[in-house]
Amino acid sequence: MQKDLQLNSFESGLILSIFFISYALMQPIGGWLTDKYGSQKNLILSILEMWIKRIERYGDRI
Repeated sequence: MQKDLQLNSFESGLILSIFFISYALMQPIGGWLTDKYGSQKNLILSILEMWIKRIERYGDRI
């Protein structure tokens, strides 16, 4: 991956660190939402949110 994106070790480590920190911060929130509303509702809302954001960003290209 580093060669394909032409990243040095520091940049690669920074990208991975940001991903893992954001993942760790969102885990408790996702667990709480799943306990409160159920997994099926959370999955449906997550998919809808993903598509809405995609349409907002790339809507002019559709």
